[in-house]
Amino acid sequence: MSGMKARTTMKDIARAAGVSSVTVHKAIYSKKGVSSETRDKILRLAEAMDYSVNAAASSLKR
Repeated sequence: MSGMKARTTMKDIARAAGVSSVTVHKAIYSKKGVSSETRDKILRLAEAMDYSVNAAASSLKR
């Protein structure tokens, strides 16, 4: 499957933002505990990195 782009993960965004993956999760799902400045930075990075929520993985967690 050469040529396939790897899916961007919350860990990738966390690494790029210099925060934990928990902080990324809170920012993406609009949870408490993240400053508006950090949330904006994470959301901008997520968009730039073409991040999208993996619905299958998310449903497994529930």
